[in-house]
Amino acid sequence: MKIAVFNRIFSKKAGGAERYSVALVEELAAKHDIHVFAQDISHSWPGVTYHRISAPLRRFRWMNQLWYATATWWQTREASE
Repeated sequence: MKIAVFNRIFSKKAGGAERYSVALVEELAAKHDIHVFAQDISHSWPGVTYHRISAPLRRFRWMNQLWYATATWWQTREASE
């Protein structure tokens, strides 16, 4: 199965949700094709494909959220074609 994981910050040091996401990816990577889409990536795991999303609009959080949502939408559309 091909699974996409979306977290702006992908790190065990960030917070509870981020730590859970990293643990989930580590567990699922043995049997599935995992793709992680994140702006900050401080994790590496064999068999996982990481897609770094740029963060040109960090000044206002809501603008960064909008940028991240649009950029990941665009990248996942390109990959599926």
